[in-house]
Amino acid sequence: MKRARSKLSILPVLAMVMALLPLGPVSSALAAPTTVAYDMVGSSSSNLISHTNAYAGAFSSTGDGFEKFQRGVSSSIPFAVLDDSLATFPADTQGVIDDNNLDEFFGVVDTENADNSGPISATWSFDITGGAALSLSIDMGAMGDFEAASDSYDWTYSIDGGPAQPAFTSSVDEAGTQDYTLAGGLVVGLDDPLSVNGVMLNNVLQTVTTPIAGAGSTLDLTLTAETDGGSEGYAVQNIVIEGDTGAPPPGATGVFISELHYDNAGSDAGEFVEVTGDAGGDLTGWTIEKYNGNGGASYGTIALSGTIDDEDGSQGAVAFFEAGIQNGSPDGLALVDPGGVVIEFLSYEGSFTAVGGPADGMTSTDIGVSESSSTAIGESLQVLSGVWTGPAAESPDLLNTPPPPPPIASEEKIYDVQGPGPDSPFEGQQVIVEGVVTADHQDGEFNGFFMQEVVGDGVDETSDGIFVYEGGNAVDVSVGDVVKVEGTVVEFFGETQITDVVDVMVTGTSAFAATVVTLPWLDFDQPEWYEGMYVTIPQPLTISEYFNFDRFGEIVLTTGRHANPTSVFDPGSVEAADLTEANQLGRITLDDNRTSQNPDPAIHPNGGVFDLGNLFRGGDIVENVTGAMNYS
Repeated sequence: MKRARSKLSILPVLAMVMALLPLGPVSSALAAPTTVAYDMVGSSSSNLISHTNAYAGAFSSTGDGFEKFQRGVSSSIPFAVLDDSLATFPADTQGVIDDNNLDEFFGVVDTENADNSGPISATWSFDITGGAALSLSIDMGAMGDFEAASDSYDWTYSIDGGPAQPAFTSSVDEAGTQDYTLAGGLVVGLDDPLSVNGVMLNNVLQTVTTPIAGAGSTLDLTLTAETDGGSEGYAVQNIVIEGDTGAPPPGATGVFISELHYDNAGSDAGEFVEVTGDAGGDLTGWTIEKYNGNGGASYGTIALSGTIDDEDGSQGAVAFFEAGIQNGSPDGLALVDPGGVVIEFLSYEGSFTAVGGPADGMTSTDIGVSESSSTAIGESLQVLSGVWTGPAAESPDLLNTPPPPPPIASEEKIYDVQGPGPDSPFEGQQVIVEGVVTADHQDGEFNGFFMQEVVGDGVDETSDGIFVYEGGNAVDVSVGDVVKVEGTVVEFFGETQITDVVDVMVTGTSAFAATVVTLPWLDFDQPEWYEGMYVTIPQPLTISEYFNFDRFGEIVLTTGRHANPTSVFDPGSVEAADLTEANQLGRITLDDNRTSQNPDPAIHPNGGVFDLGNLFRGGDIVENVTGAMNYS
């Protein structure tokens, strides 16, 4: 998957990206368990001390991965774990995480690759203080033709630094078959399915649970994987540790509905109701009754649970995610205490009288704000200082607070914002910069433009250019316009950008020229000097790789034909390592300036449509590559 903000611009049709290759059995849940800790539950975590993964972003191929991903957030996701058959790519035949799953997950694809050999691990450290009779559950899914000799996904745990104990052990049924049903309805049959603790996995996430022996303060959970091949995908979500945490807390007091999300653009996603109450209270027995405004009857009950944390001022908020909250005109929610007393009966998009259930005969109070089919995903309605407001950025499980006042921007030069290192010294700060537009992608898939100083500072190590992610494109700019931009400096996957744009003002026009660069780079830091700048590479470059051309529109260009280091020198030798580094310094990726997968039509490096009358082959020469450059 690609995302607009992670792509590069280059001329009308091409883009350039610097791509550097980096050198026991299942058991049932415990009786009346309490959640002790979790991660990747609705993209959130609780009592997670740390997550350690040395292999996040370590693989050069977008088809490989071993890390946390999230649709719409991650710059790229290995396609083997994505089931795009519902909307993004209806012809998809492989994947686990479907188009409707927008929450964070951990994906594993092809860890045996050009950048790694052997098993690799990631570790979660949880605070389990006070927990006893613990259990661990994880939602897992897998799809592919697995091999017992080369594919393994094993989970172990240890408490307070003790010896590692097995939690989930994978196995492959070399004689078995499995039918996988994709979200779009296609059924794919494959041999050699993957099982975990004897439970056969498929491409629909299912919960597997195992007991945890012992107790303590810190539980380290480790996933160790080794998989060879890009056609097998493994994904997990909702890592939850439950157990007995002692005597129940006192009943909850001061409880009220504080936040609601029920409608958004596209398919409804992440719907929830949040309640706020006095810290330390137990929500067991509390419920929220869902009422249909068309007729007034109940259409379901949300059972509340858990203890309210002390987030601030002896209060806390707890969110309950509930798919299928109706979209109003009108509909309502009744908050009911353990004794059956209705604390409040709220509605949205109008008022009505409840028929049946705990709020029978009561007339709802319209909160006065609403969501619609154009509400952005990630927004909600919420109570601020006793008044319902929104839609605004959601904050489930957090007390609602008024937005902070806007920061005061400072006028800076682009080369000062870029700074001499990989990260901007102004990261997180609001700035005002002025420069000439060198590449305009407001109407494309990037929602922004590149700009650079009309007169640079003459210092090689500080780039004179930067990418502006404008989003709404409220002010139309053109190449050659001199613009003044106010926004916030961010590091987006290693690229310095200006985003959260407050204002764009055209102040004039100016000519500009491309800065000449030559491959190979002097070292791995040199490409950073030109991040966001309009550059040209006049030398002839060889088309050496086009594996991702049909999927992502990417072509790797190199300084001549590069030999595989281990085909010339012994593996592990100094000479092989030196040649690997030399190859890395002599390559650059040419991109088609689009972020969608499987773009149609494909674009030739000369800017025309790639077809039988205008094609290229490996080994062809490309000269005078020119455009705005991104280094990450």
